[in-house]
Amino acid sequence: MADLIKKKINGVCWEISKNIPGYESIDKNDLYCKLDALFKYVSASGTERAKSHDLINFTLLKTGRRKIFGMMNLFDKDGKPDVYAKVFKDLSLSVKARHLFNDSKTKQEFILACEIADRGIPTAVQVAIGEKRRMGLLETSIIIVKSIENSVNLLDFFSDSKTLPNERHAVIEEFGKTARLSHDRGVLQEDFALNNFLAQRLPDKNFRVYLIDFERAGLCGSVSNDDRFWLLSKLNRAGFDFSISDKTRFLKAYLKGGPTQAGLPESKSELIKWMQSLDWETIKLLRKGAIRVWNSCVKNERKYRRHECQDFEGYYLSKHNPDILTGKINRLDSTDSQNDTENENEIRIIEYSSSGSAGSSLACWQNINALSKARINTAEPIAVFAKKDEHGNAFRPGGDNCYLIMSPATDAKDIKDIFAGIKEDEKRISFIYKLAGFICRLHIMGTFERDLAAGDLLANNFSGKYAIIFNGFNNFCVNVNASHNQRQSDVEKVINYFGSTISDVEKIKFNEFYAVNEVWYFER
Repeated sequence: MADLIKKKINGVCWEISKNIPGYESIDKNDLYCKLDALFKYVSASGTERAKSHDLINFTLLKTGRRKIFGMMNLFDKDGKPDVYAKVFKDLSLSVKARHLFNDSKTKQEFILACEIADRGIPTAVQVAIGEKRRMGLLETSIIIVKSIENSVNLLDFFSDSKTLPNERHAVIEEFGKTARLSHDRGVLQEDFALNNFLAQRLPDKNFRVYLIDFERAGLCGSVSNDDRFWLLSKLNRAGFDFSISDKTRFLKAYLKGGPTQAGLPESKSELIKWMQSLDWETIKLLRKGAIRVWNSCVKNERKYRRHECQDFEGYYLSKHNPDILTGKINRLDSTDSQNDTENENEIRIIEYSSSGSAGSSLACWQNINALSKARINTAEPIAVFAKKDEHGNAFRPGGDNCYLIMSPATDAKDIKDIFAGIKEDEKRISFIYKLAGFICRLHIMGTFERDLAAGDLLANNFSGKYAIIFNGFNNFCVNVNASHNQRQSDVEKVINYFGSTISDVEKIKFNEFYAVNEVWYFER
């Protein structure tokens, strides 16, 4: 457990770890001054915040309704950011009451991280925690963690095209060992994902992997096999940058990274069955998360915000600026252009002006967010807005001027055009197989509401490898309980859409490939 020194600075109670490397040589007055500046920075705005920024060199990385996350300079004499700071503020009354007699979330995370480090699991050094209370009620809490030099989170590491294959393999080996060690020593990290691990490049060109972020973690004697399976299923949600071969290599490293344990696979055949079960559990997790997102994306949740101004009302992803988005809509309307897109390299704006457009635009917004959450290839959802009428109403039944804003589907073409351009039989069958698998994956979330139209299904061609993209948000019903007959009806719609461009043999192949996937996804 960390040896702490307590210090009250301008009403904020700080607890600073003495276990920081070089703690004895640190200028304490300078340290206290920077901690005070940090609190002023997160509590102030405008010119006051700018003055504090000059002292601590705070770089904002992420902000939410009640959370601020960034890097700052605390120890580096050259003024470079060397610690991360996570701030919880503007807490609800229920949260304040909950922590009236209990430790704050930041203190719980701080203590837990120190205990995890004591168990020999590589993690970042915990620096300090600070709490601001008024009449016993928690108002703001801060946790500060030492940054790890030459490190990057695994999500960014695996998505970097410059990462060499031998480096990738080395990191996966260390990743498997660290994950196994954490489970053997009782770390139950609920948010078990690539972005909660760091890969550090060592001077000898090897790598070390660290476990970080214990906001949703707990400790036990040893993680049970059922919980290991659940956690590894969560990790399995990683996108296409963490490939099937990467996952296989990780699981092999995980299994050999600790003592033989009953219930874990020991042979190649057992590993294959285990991976199939992990895939199925991952699908259920994705589907559950997607339905939650479908319900929450028209409410004020963590990633979705409601915006209302003089002319517009709507919902948007919190990482975007709603005023900029509505400004783009106004500029699009002022041009009286027949094109329904604006700034195609940045965003795509689709206008709904038919009867019932209010319902369809909101439904499309929900669908595209749900599908994106389920790791189904779509354009990124950004926002949905409606213009107010003279009475100040928006999203009214039958109303006009509703706008869905998405990222563009770059370099994508309609599947019929792509398929017609493929001449080699082998490549045509390969494309059919990929499309059949994609449709089956799409059916995890729902079914088509009408026959396919041009642009509903798109495809990208990356060096001869095709990626299918779903773009028919007006033509989709989120219904995870779709029957076999409904799914088969969709298969017929896809085949009919190809028309004369697909042969009878290729139709049979499509049905066969779909049937294999359907058994896997729906008949377990």
